[in-house]
Formats: sequence, C-alpha cells, structure tokens
Amino acid sequence: MVRDYFYEGQEMQSTELTGLNPHTLLSLDDVAARFGLARSSVYRLQAQGELPRMFKIGKQNFIRQGTLERFIADREQRALAA
Repeated sequence: MVRDYFYEGQEMQSTELTGLNPHTLLSLDDVAARFGLARSSVYRLQAQGELPRMFKIGKQNFIRQGTLERFIADREQRALAA
C-alpha cells in the first residue's frame, strides 16, 4: 500500500513495506550511523554545507527523514548528470 505525505509543500510517498515516513525524525546518532561517520564528522559536514542542517528539540539535534533523503537524491542526480 502506498501512502502520500506532504512535507514542505512537496508530495512524498511512503509504503508499508519499507515503513518510510518522511516525517520521521532522525537523531544525530541516526544520521552518523546511516553514513558510517562519527558525530563530529556530521557536525563538520553540516558546517561545510555537505549535509543539510539539523534542528534542536531540547538538547537533541534532529532532521526529518524526508529532508535527508531528498538531499541524498539531489546529490545523486547532480553526480550522475556531471
């Protein structure tokens, strides 16, 4: 089953098979683990504009899964077009 979600004015899809929900919040540790990086490397890459910025809730940093996936897809398209 495919479900549609709207995030930042863009329609996104989720399937029950993958469990992808663009609104899921990923922590700093989640992002670091996903890329196989140290937390300090995630901070550095964000400062350099190589990863999208995270936002704070309390003392924790988060990013929406959909934001990160869109960023990765954009980077992939640029790399393939070059």
